[in-house]
Amino acid sequence: RVKGLTLGYEEKYEICILDGLNTCWKRFVTCKELFHVLLDCPEFQNMDLNDHVEQSIMPSLIDHDSAQVELYAEFAAMEFLFPYHDRVSVLQSNPSPDMLVIATRYLVPRIYVERYLSKSHMALWKAIDGLKSNT
Repeated sequence: RVKGLTLGYEEKYEICILDGLNTCWKRFVTCKELFHVLLDCPEFQNMDLNDHVEQSIMPSLIDHDSAQVELYAEFAAMEFLFPYHDRVSVLQSNPSPDMLVIATRYLVPRIYVERYLSKSHMALWKAIDGLKSNT
């Protein structure tokens, strides 16, 4: 299940990606690991996004710090590679899109396209988008 990991040293990071991944997986895993590097920077470690998310959207989904960081990195990678507003457009143009076509167009693993176009994820991101709009 682990397709990549980031090793942090005092002066550098090393991103390790599993050999043999197809383009979509390699691109997604690389992007997610790069977001792990960003999330490890001290200036991003005290963000209160967790409090906002826990209190207003998904109070019991996240239990501990490593799960939070993993989820944040995934969210960030998907928002970078297949942004919420693009997902809204995809569903507006076709409420039942061909997931493989979308995955191929955005070069994102199909499983993530399916997950992030699901009603539950779209509702989550609609709420997050609403939080961003109100700030």
